[in-house]
Amino acid sequence: ALGVLLLPQVSLRSCGEIGGSALFLVAVRSLPLANVTAIVQALPLVMTCGAVLILGEPVGWRRWLAIGAGFIGVLIIVRQGAEGFSQFTLVALLSVGFYAMRDLVTKQIPAQIPTLFVPFLTTIAVALAGGALLYVIGEIWAGVRKLGHRELGMYMLFAGLAAGFLTDLILAAGVA
Repeated sequence: ALGVLLLPQVSLRSCGEIGGSALFLVAVRSLPLANVTAIVQALPLVMTCGAVLILGEPVGWRRWLAIGAGFIGVLIIVRQGAEGFSQFTLVALLSVGFYAMRDLVTKQIPAQIPTLFVPFLTTIAVALAGGALLYVIGEIWAGVRKLGHRELGMYMLFAGLAAGFLTDLILAAGVA
């Protein structure tokens, strides 16, 4: 069952989620929430471009016009003058790239893999990566350094399993 995690598509999906989430949090910490949220709203536009370039999906001229208008709107938000632009704007845009990678790779996951198993594995990977990152930069969260390796591992495992279980419940209930 965990051999599924070794499939390139599932591993890339997890990496896309981890990278997108980490970069999003860095951007939110350094930019106004409204700006970061507006930049991340470009994800469907990037997804459509990626679907055309990578997956060969057909897109008509009306949709291309809408995508162009959407990108112009993102540029208006991103370029608020020289004082409003920072390197963290690029971090937010990079998070969109990671999220697009996650979504584009998801379409290429083999159909025989159960649908709920993929987000479950991704949730565990994100929880483990987040826990490892917090342990490495434990100065941000002083309590992490006080935990032993066993305790930290158990907390990370429990958090990953709880999040995966909640994700499965939400998906099974048809809420998402």
